[in-house]
Amino acid sequence: MGLGRELSKFLLSVIPLSPGATLSNYLALVGLTSSLSVAATANGAPALFTPMAREISASTGFDLTTVIMVQSSDSRRCFYTVAVISVVVVVPLNFLWWKLLGQF
Repeated sequence: MGLGRELSKFLLSVIPLSPGATLSNYLALVGLTSSLSVAATANGAPALFTPMAREISASTGFDLTTVIMVQSSDSRRCFYTVAVISVVVVVPLNFLWWKLLGQF
């Protein structure tokens, strides 16, 4: 019994998952993967989420591939969030910094 299995038991008892509730199941899984990414870092989340995938699949009625792909869609969301923040915040700040240094 590892951490993933114990975490799986706890989370499945707390998160309301039921077969046929497609939208709420999907949103719950996105919230779960987002929370795991914050709690365990984005690189550690798959190590916690993947062992839970079979139980989540049984609880939601989604097939196993779908459950695992939800995890990957969360990773893309994190990537796009960082990309947007970089363009909107970091690039202008970098420009101002270089201007302050007399580079422009």
